[in-house]
Amino acid sequence: MSIYTPDVEDDIFIEMRLWMKENPLTENDIQCDKIPAWNKGIPNSPETRRLCGIAAKKKVFTDEMRENYRQSKLGDKNPNYKKPMPEEQKEKLRLQMTGKKLPLHSDWHKKNDHHTKHMMVCPHCNKIGKGMVMQRWHFDNCNRKS
Repeated sequence: MSIYTPDVEDDIFIEMRLWMKENPLTENDIQCDKIPAWNKGIPNSPETRRLCGIAAKKKVFTDEMRENYRQSKLGDKNPNYKKPMPEEQKEKLRLQMTGKKLPLHSDWHKKNDHHTKHMMVCPHCNKIGKGMVMQRWHFDNCNRKS
């Protein structure tokens, strides 16, 4: 089934054939190897817009065509469709990402609030600070260490 009306001798086809005879393609037009289109950024002429409008009005969409298009975009075929992931697959993916299953905070971290409570003094520069930051920048890594 054609999307255009079956009458080939319609005005639009006659005008298009005449225009194509008057404006034949050259070999340079046919061979486009990574060359931008000659009309890139140039709007279509009013005549071209008129011809495209006539062609668009001639399209016939039947209920069968609409239903086929609708069926082609349902479920997995829709590019915006995202299948819900099963729980087993989520767990397997999480184990692959983390390497092992750990609770958010271990018992040691809950019992020992080592990085917020314990104040330490660097023996090299006498700087006072909390645990983890001091271990990073002082003691063996201190700038004033001789």
